[in-house]
Amino acid sequence: MVRSLKISKWISILLFCLLFFSYAQAQDSLNTKRSFNEVVNFNGYLKFMETSAFADFDNFLSSSLIHNRLNFKIYANDNFTFKADFRNRIIWGNYVKEVPGFIDGFTADNGLVDLSINWVEDSAFVFNTTIDRFWADYKRGDFAVRVGRQRINWGINYVWNPNDLFNAFNYFDFDYEERPGTDALRVQYFTGGMSAIDIGINPAKDAKDAVYAGQYRFNVKGYDIQLLGGYYHDRIAVGGGFAGNLGTAAIKGEGSYFSENDSTNASFSGALDFQYGFKNGINLLFSYLYNSAGSNSYAIEGQTSLFYGKPAADNLMPSKHTAFGDISYAFTPLFTGDLGAMYTFGFNVIYIMPNLTYSIVENLDLNLVGQFFVALEEVNGISASSNFVYIRFKWSF
Repeated sequence: MVRSLKISKWISILLFCLLFFSYAQAQDSLNTKRSFNEVVNFNGYLKFMETSAFADFDNFLSSSLIHNRLNFKIYANDNFTFKADFRNRIIWGNYVKEVPGFIDGFTADNGLVDLSINWVEDSAFVFNTTIDRFWADYKRGDFAVRVGRQRINWGINYVWNPNDLFNAFNYFDFDYEERPGTDALRVQYFTGGMSAIDIGINPAKDAKDAVYAGQYRFNVKGYDIQLLGGYYHDRIAVGGGFAGNLGTAAIKGEGSYFSENDSTNASFSGALDFQYGFKNGINLLFSYLYNSAGSNSYAIEGQTSLFYGKPAADNLMPSKHTAFGDISYAFTPLFTGDLGAMYTFGFNVIYIMPNLTYSIVENLDLNLVGQFFVALEEVNGISASSNFVYIRFKWSF
């Protein structure tokens, strides 16, 4: 019965898209005689990724993932735009079966409306479709309104975004380039030049889980500045950020303060990025995160879940102090390399992520990615490590 209701919901959504498209095409043909390609934009990609997970060389778990994305955008007229993006994923393997809660986490939809469905689900196999963008946008002059599932990107920094009150992302989820969205109403007013007022409303089934916030951004002497404040998950949040240059280097920073409530103490989260590119093509990035709500110690159990959980703006990492460094270089126009490393102070855990990308032909890329988590000291006589190796092909269209 539950599955039938979910399928009915999906059919209704798809029918709405079809009716909207038909209406837009009919109106457009009558008014402007635009071609199909001028009204409808369609693109996406198809990926295949093989994953091997192991704590040591005696025990391996593996999974295979087919990941297809379909992006639709309809330009009904100069003022009105509609977007619907679909993620279709098929995953199978003993990793799916053996890791507790994997399927629930893989298919979870945390939006106000559940737009995720498992067409086929077994203990070691899942076929899931999720709509992660579904919005209508109206623009007129300096005024814009968007309603639906969207990404409200207030973050500035590369790795951690304390200003991202609506849809904080997990840096370790490298296969989700688009990053998560949120079910919201967004109103923007562009006040001129590089300044704007931005208001977001993200309701929730439980009022304590809602987010209502506003942002004002502007430019001062070459620096982009933003100030923000609002209601965040039953807490008052205020913060701000900046982005600019120090000589030939780029510097970014952002921070947010969150008030206390009945179950949580007041806290502050702040992050700073420093980027520098050498003339020989080497690019360096350093990032630091301070989370006053973080801890300086942890238990070995569940170590990996600390990094793979869903982050929040007020708790982006479980440690109080975290540092990240990255070096990247294009060996040739078709072959690039990247090496990132993260260290959690107090936890004494290091994370290393090498990434090699090769462009086989136009629109077809090959990635070799590693993710290695190593505890540098024993806890209760136990040392822990988690290692993942990914091979991914991506065809864009």
